[in-house]
Amino acid sequence: MFAQIRQRQAARVGKARKSGSPPVDSLLTKEDLIGPDPDTVLPHCPSWTKLQKLTGLESVKQSVRNLSNLIRTNYHRELGERQPPYIILNRIFLGSPGTGKTTVAKLYGQALADLGLLSNGEGSSSC
Repeated sequence: MFAQIRQRQAARVGKARKSGSPPVDSLLTKEDLIGPDPDTVLPHCPSWTKLQKLTGLESVKQSVRNLSNLIRTNYHRELGERQPPYIILNRIFLGSPGTGKTTVAKLYGQALADLGLLSNGEGSSSC
């Protein structure tokens, strides 16, 4: 967890330096500690946008929207220094061949990575 906090801080400091503003290297922000605000990250994630634009799959999209709402609620609970409920992020994608299971699973995984929810560092942020 500490490594993830350091990575977020380093990315923020690097971005500030590139933009020309002098960052405080020893400062840890709330985003460094608990991750980015899902309200600002998800709408700009290519993986999230692609998933929402897929034809059909309404039950999958609703499941992802429900997960998004839970992530948002947990984020705000953490900001209020309250314990967020535990979320299981594992999903099983079932269906006949050619129905888009692999595509949806990849987009789902990338959206989780973009939010910083994958504990083993899989995926890279594209937002």
